[in-house]
Formats: sequence, C-alpha cells, structure tokens
Amino acid sequence: MEEENTFTREFTEQPLPDEEILTKAEIPSHEPVKEKSTNYWKYASIALAILLVILVIAIPVGVTSGNRNNEVSSINDSPDAAPFAGPAVSFTTSPAPVRAPIASSAAPILSPVAAPTGGGTTPSVTTPTVTSPSATTPTATTPTATSPAATNPTAPTPTAVAPTPTTIVEADGRCCAPGFTGLKGKFPDCDSFYQCTDGVVSTVYQSCAPGTVFDETRRACSFPNGPCLADACGQPDFRPTAAPVAPTPPTNPPVIPATPAPVTQPPTAPPKPTTPNPTFAAGTFPIGEQVVATLDSVEDGINNNLLRSLTPTNTWQPSTVYRYQGMIDALKYMYQDGVANLKFYMGEDGGENGVTYGLVNVAAFLGQSMQESIQYDVCDENSWDLINGRYPISNSCGQLGQSYQDYKCPAGEEDMACEIDPEMTLTATTHAKWYGAPAPMKCGPKSVYPQTGYWNYNCQCNRPWANPPQLCTVYEGQQAGCEINDEPVANGSGRTDVEGCCWWGRGVIQTTGPCNFGKLNFYLGKRAADEGRPSRYPEYDFCKNPQLICSSAQYPELKWIAGMFYWISSVQEHKEDGFDYYTALKEFVDTGMTSDAFIDSVSGIVNRGCAFPPCATGDVDKKLERRESFRSALTEFGVLSR
Repeated sequence: MEEENTFTREFTEQPLPDEEILTKAEIPSHEPVKEKSTNYWKYASIALAILLVILVIAIPVGVTSGNRNNEVSSINDSPDAAPFAGPAVSFTTSPAPVRAPIASSAAPILSPVAAPTGGGTTPSVTTPTVTSPSATTPTATTPTATSPAATNPTAPTPTAVAPTPTTIVEADGRCCAPGFTGLKGKFPDCDSFYQCTDGVVSTVYQSCAPGTVFDETRRACSFPNGPCLADACGQPDFRPTAAPVAPTPPTNPPVIPATPAPVTQPPTAPPKPTTPNPTFAAGTFPIGEQVVATLDSVEDGINNNLLRSLTPTNTWQPSTVYRYQGMIDALKYMYQDGVANLKFYMGEDGGENGVTYGLVNVAAFLGQSMQESIQYDVCDENSWDLINGRYPISNSCGQLGQSYQDYKCPAGEEDMACEIDPEMTLTATTHAKWYGAPAPMKCGPKSVYPQTGYWNYNCQCNRPWANPPQLCTVYEGQQAGCEINDEPVANGSGRTDVEGCCWWGRGVIQTTGPCNFGKLNFYLGKRAADEGRPSRYPEYDFCKNPQLICSSAQYPELKWIAGMFYWISSVQEHKEDGFDYYTALKEFVDTGMTSDAFIDSVSGIVNRGCAFPPCATGDVDKKLERRESFRSALTEFGVLSR
C-alpha cells in the first residue's frame, strides 16, 4: 500500500493524511471496502490520462520525423547537392514509400555508342526520377537506381561519385568509348592504338609512321585532326584491348606521307562571296593600303586561326615561329618597294574588285605557307622522307628523289646562283618535335662525315635511371631517337654523304637550292650592297650562310621575305601553256570564287613546278589540304562568308 500511495501522490498531487490509510487487517470482512474501490477508479483515470498524454506527445514527434525525411530528400534533390550513383528518391507522404529491391550495387555495363555529331558536343542524358507511391497508389514505381540517402535516410552522406560516362569522350582529337581500355584500328598493316583512362585518351601507341595515325575514312596513315579520326570511331570495329604496361615503339613503320598534314576535306559547296571588311569609299586610299587595313582588322583571327601549328600531342596552338607582325612587315616592304621591279600584287589595277584581288593573292600565298611550314612550326625543312623504313641523314641533300644542290638558274640568270662550297658546315635551326623525330638537317665535308647512315626513331635515349644515366642530347626537347652510322644509307637520290648539301628548304615557302638563295643575295643581301645596288640586308651573305633566313633574331621578317620573294618571282610571274597568274586570279574572283582550278594551279607551281598537275615530277602533295587552307584564309579575311 505504501507503493500505491506514493504512486498516487506523484500524479494526483493530493497527499493523503496518515490516519486515513487503512490496512487489510483493520477492514471488517462484512463491510464493503469503499476506500479501496475509490482508489481503483482513481488509478484507472490516472492511467488513462497518462496514456492520452503519451499519445499527444508521440504524434508530433512522428510527424516531425517524417518531415525530417522529406528535408533529407529535398537536400538530395538540390542542385547544390553532391552527385550520387543514382537518382535520389523523394519522400512525398507518410508512411515511408515501398521500394523495389536493388538487384546489384555494381555499376551497369555500358555498350560503346557512336561519336556525337555536330561540333563534337556530348549529348546530355536525362536521369529518371523515382517517386514514392501516394496513398491512393499501392504499387510504387521501381527505380533504376537508388542513392544511399534514399535507401537509408539516417545513413551518413556518402562521398560523391562521378557518374559513369555514357557517350564517347573526346580528347586531343581522339575518342574512347565508355568501358573501353583502348581503341585499335581494324587494318593490321597500318593502324593506331590508343590507351584510354576513364574514357579519355592518355597514351598513343602507333605502328603508322611517327606523327601519323590510321584514318579510317581515308584508309591510310595520316595526321590526326578533328573530334574523331573516323566515322566508325567507337563502333564494334574498334574493340577493347588490354592495356600495355609501357609503350612499344613500332618496328616496321610503313612509308610516311611526304609532308604529314591534318586530314581535311574540301568544302562541298564554296561559301558565298562577300565584301571584305572594312569597306572604303572609292579612291579614298590606295588599294594596297586598303588591303593592309583589312588584314589589320582581322589580326587576331589570323594569329589564332591561320598562323597555328600542330603540337606533338595533336592539338592546335598559335605558331611560335610565324606571327602576324612579321608577315605584315614583310608584306608592306614587298608591295611598296619590292625586288628588281617585282612587287607583291595587291590588286592595284583591279578597280572596284581591286581590294578583293589583293586579298585573294595574300590568301593564296598564306594558304601555301600554312601547308609548307606554318602547321609544323618550323623554318627549316624537316627530314620526313622515309626510305625502306629509315630516315637517311643525307635527306639534307634532297627528298623525294631530288638533289637540291643541283638546282640551276634559267638561262640568263646563271651568274646569280650561289657557288657550292664543299667545306660549308651548317645545322638547321628548327626540326620536327614528335616523339623520336629525326635530328635537324645538317651538312658538312666528307672529312667530317665520311659516310652518313640513318636516324633510328625507335632508339631509346632517355633513360636517366640507367647506370650510367642515358639522356637525349642531340636537340632540345628530344625524347627518343638516335643517329646510326654503322653503314652508309642512301637518300632517294642515292647520296650517302652530306658534302655540299646545305641548300634544304628554309622560310615560310621553303626557299630551296643555290639558285634561289643566290637570287635572294643578289637582290636583297650582301652582293647587292657590294655591287652598289640597294640592299635591305647589306651585311647578310645568303650564299655564305643560307641559314641566316631562319637564325636571324635581328630580322624576324626574313623568313617571310624569303617566301614572298619566291612568290613574286616564281609564282606571280609564272606563264605556261596559256596560263597567266594574274589572269587566272582575276577570273577566279570575277566568276564567283567557286572553282578550284586557280588554287590547284598555284599548288602545282609551288609544289611541283607546273600549273597543270600532275607534272613530270608527280601530282600535288596534299592538294585538298591546300584548297582548304586557301579558303580558310579567304574566310578569315572576310572575302568569303562563314
């Protein structure tokens, strides 16, 4: 009873007097126990009140807990929330929604998908939202994936996990399908292998000639370009392959193209001609000044979109050798002063179409320059002629079977040519930069180089961990390759030495041979000054040192001047079987600038020496690319609409 009285006092807050407390012995057996009956009713009322209080307290707590779950779901659905492996499940009502069991926590296996079209834009993938069933809908929608927070609202927030890629990923102009460790070309005689990491190309292993890869669209080795090398990139023709531990240099490379160049296609329909910007009132300025003003107005576009080169990682960047300021300085000199009564044509006789004529001539010159040297970011000719899988050191004497030192001047100009000095010793200033690229061109007497071998681009010279350490020291930035001279190796014309072979191509259009360097010296160099004629470079003897075109820090425009001198003397003045350069240029403009005949003739003159290729020496190398470069320049100048 003492426990009962204590319990009663705690909840009724009505203490009972001690005298009213009865023991069982004090209650007569024949009388009803009224006091005890009353206490029982009190106890029942108190218990009922306690139960009501508990229910009143418990219901808000449950509601608060349900709202908290909704808050967690809202946070997960917030755009600022960390991403999860699957969509977050929203709790829209209480009780908790019914969730279908998840079959597996493993990431789904994705099949390769085709490369996106239209500028390489990766299409977005819409993630389905899983909602809880409402009170009137007993069956819940089965989610495709459930985030940890949705499965267990009270669980700690997991670390954000990047979503598995669902489309082809582009990297440096190459692509990897999701889940692929690599892509391998299906043609075994000339293919390329890309090692992929998380959908991104990380390493290239190639058995095409160095610097080139297999192009599915052309079915030949070529220089990579664009968002994807082939239409079939990422399709079943390209299969997953095991990741190699280290790169394996090719052992039997196929013949490299003469001048590796980005794979481009000519436009199917030439753009509609437009009026160049800025425009001028007739007769306000000389036409040449109007052409220069137009070029000045698009200087940034020329620097960024035309004067650009391809890096060893197959990405485009502004050229470090050729910049707009050097080009425009050379152009002003060559159209205002010129050489030997020859000037760079700016459309001075063209009337209303004069400015367009001038811009087309500049575009033709620049388009050829982009193909010859700018895209490689070099002033000196690269060694690129692969003979029986080797790069002969004697390529400096001539490539593609040519002999540069035997180039002769035409009748009446023989005395302008440089004399061949067998003791002359020179090394090129620039060179190719791809992995294992051949060393710069060089020349020297047989007393120094009795015989010449070849450049082995597979040679591994960069091994600092070896004992003793081995380093690549032939040229700056060298990563692999070495010169092998244990046997004589002939170039395409049979030379196995480099004596007197100092006349390789230099400058923006590769001035080549003792005749062209002799003319440059006769009109612009030391010989002109010595003979009392005006000279722009009176201290430079281009016959004694033709390397000055590329090595001069005092006259950076020289590499442009040399190319423009060739242009005004050999291209603009070219006449052959009824072909006249000026007539062909004007006809191209006057007929709507839709025909490729003009630029194909220009390419033939520059590359093969004739206006109607194929010539006796062969067809034009990279004819389509030369067309595209020409039209790119016209578009940048505003002559053609974009």
